[in-house]
Amino acid sequence: MNSSTGSEIPVKYIIAFALLVAFVFVFAVFFIESRGVGLYSAVYFTTSALFDAVGVSGGSMVSAAIPVYSRAFPSFIVILFMLGIIKIAVIGFVLAGIVDLITNIRLRERFVFFRIRKLKNGILVCGFNSLSEDLCQILKAKDMPFIVIEKNDSRAEAAELLNYNVITGDFGDDAVLKEAAISQAKCVIMASEDDFENLLGVVAAHYLNRKVKIITRARDEDSVSKMQRANATMCVIPEVLAGLEMGNKILQKVR
Repeated sequence: MNSSTGSEIPVKYIIAFALLVAFVFVFAVFFIESRGVGLYSAVYFTTSALFDAVGVSGGSMVSAAIPVYSRAFPSFIVILFMLGIIKIAVIGFVLAGIVDLITNIRLRERFVFFRIRKLKNGILVCGFNSLSEDLCQILKAKDMPFIVIEKNDSRAEAAELLNYNVITGDFGDDAVLKEAAISQAKCVIMASEDDFENLLGVVAAHYLNRKVKIITRARDEDSVSKMQRANATMCVIPEVLAGLEMGNKILQKVR
């Protein structure tokens, strides 16, 4: 789920809308000049003709304005034919844009948003990598609710493919943590490979929720004291733990 709240409108949607408005305007002017109707009626009839699947409305209006036996009528038949082609092209272009827009809305993000809002006492996993991926598998196996926050798009997509609740954004950003419902979280795990990122995350998380437990990863032992001063509940150095675990296994084999 992308944490950005706004995005620029693609140029192709603007072009499609401009073509639609231009089409309605040009032929509304035609009906005003040929029939002497008001602007409202002209726009109404033109819009009706535009979305008339069989083109009956447009044809009947033009034939009413131009008598069938008039010399100008054949010319307008050609015009109607061209209008039909233009209509198909414009509507097709607009519909293609609408379908593409609906696709880009990413409906899955909306479902994730509602699931997050309902989540109580969840765990925020900040940073998605090999370490946090293993952690997420454990949390999922134990049926413990959690949310992954990752700013890297490719890593966030990898987490989404595993059907995790994912927010794409910087966990050091207050707005992102609020979107992840940190006020309702039970625990926050800072799992980034960058100590400075984790430190910023600890500060932001504690500021937004004084009661939440904060477990953070540290690669450098010098970072541990800084994170503790920033109110981290626990600091973990995975490399040290892995070394101790490996040492214990070696000792067990030796014995």
